[in-house]
Amino acid sequence: MHKKTGRELEIDGKVSWSFFPWLGIKMQNVSLSNAAGFKGGVFAKAESVGVSIKLLPLVVGNVEVGNLVFDELDLRLIKNRSGISNWQDLLNSSAKSSGSDKSEVADTHFKKFTIGSVVVNNGRASLQNQQINKTIKVGRFNLLCKNINFEKPFDIESSFYIDNPNSSLNGKISAKAKVKMGIDKGLYVFDGLQITGELKNPQTGKPFDFKGSASVKLDLEKQTFAAKNFEASIASLTASGSLRGTKIIDAPSLSGGLVVNDSDPKNTLGIFGVYKYPKNLTKASLKIDLTATPSGTKLQIIDAKLGDMTLKGNLESSKSALNFDLALNKFNFDELVVVSPAPASSKNKTKSVPVKAQNTPKQKAVSHSQFGFLNNLKLAGVIKIGNIQVNKLKLSNFTANVSGNNGLINWRKIGFDFYNGKGRGNASCNVASSRPKFNIDMTLGNVLMQPLLKDFANYEKFKGVLALNTTLTMSGMSGDQMLASLNGSGRISIANGSYMGVDLPYEVR
Repeated sequence: MHKKTGRELEIDGKVSWSFFPWLGIKMQNVSLSNAAGFKGGVFAKAESVGVSIKLLPLVVGNVEVGNLVFDELDLRLIKNRSGISNWQDLLNSSAKSSGSDKSEVADTHFKKFTIGSVVVNNGRASLQNQQINKTIKVGRFNLLCKNINFEKPFDIESSFYIDNPNSSLNGKISAKAKVKMGIDKGLYVFDGLQITGELKNPQTGKPFDFKGSASVKLDLEKQTFAAKNFEASIASLTASGSLRGTKIIDAPSLSGGLVVNDSDPKNTLGIFGVYKYPKNLTKASLKIDLTATPSGTKLQIIDAKLGDMTLKGNLESSKSALNFDLALNKFNFDELVVVSPAPASSKNKTKSVPVKAQNTPKQKAVSHSQFGFLNNLKLAGVIKIGNIQVNKLKLSNFTANVSGNNGLINWRKIGFDFYNGKGRGNASCNVASSRPKFNIDMTLGNVLMQPLLKDFANYEKFKGVLALNTTLTMSGMSGDQMLASLNGSGRISIANGSYMGVDLPYEVR
């Protein structure tokens, strides 16, 4: 083991043997050390490992393994801050062995190699991603592979439970497939892969079903990956597409397309704890092309729809930068609906006030912490929105150039049409400080007052042409204060103003 992998295999328990008709060994408390440079104990350990081989077929050069059993297997996967995993060296050694010296392969070649079954009972696994400081744990992991013959496909079945309080997906997941393996060439094919799940979001308490299917081919020698005929469904959401990968060991690169449709997006959003959406949200769809490399990810949004909103454009991201060019046909703030996720709070109105006041500072702190990722992210892009409505006020043809660095986000060359007039200006937002600050420098010209007042206040008796320029500085979101300070200056002028609807006889009387 040390010669092939550089790791140590330790047996710290009883070892028992059998000799006929099966040559068997059972070992207790078996562990495999971690990769070099990784702390945190062993890579894998098992309460017991058992294997048996039929003795007589060995005489004619055949290996017939009976059962390979792992009880209480504990697998600990780690990806460090540099993006290196503690299992990557095992894949590398597997790929190297597939192309090793042929004389060595000839010495270990057998006419026939079969395994009756491979069994994992009540295993556990964890994946610690130190780049994002998150850990995913699965338990009650069971695996059954039957009639393993490396010249023919064989069946594989597995099930496990996800039970993480901080995860949005918890529950039982099962998988099965027909597998074909060419270990000497590092080739693995999963035909008819099917995954099903009975999941629940612990934060919302809403259960939902999940299922997926695909055909997967993994070639370690060529370092390629392909997932064809991919289909998946979560509640009312369905997805289909394909994914291809190259240099999956040395420098993984993935590309593919994805199509998503949801016939009941309100229910799907509710499962994941999202209760704010447009009133007319009756369907949703997404069509994208994806390319992911070690240096970054490119996303072409061919078509994304949420109700009657349509988004198109491109996104390109790396570890420290995000570039984009996005176009949205409309966004109506007035049509957003907020549904209370906790109906129990409405049972006693007298208790809702102190609970809300007590939680407000904590909510603001969480809201502000969500901006933290912007401190180390460079932004550059263009945003276009066809129509926007806020408090019944309408503007159209909105455009802005967005740039950001070290938590300072600038909106340059802002332009829009506003009630027959034009709006121009710049804005900035500094989220790096403990109290985010906003600056706005805006000019409006030739705005018709009558339709503006009609939409804003249902008032039509005054008309004229509005011009405005203003410079504002705002700071807030500190503690329980949404707006801590507001400073600025400006000028408003109205030309050709007139007031209509005075009843002169009534006023005289």
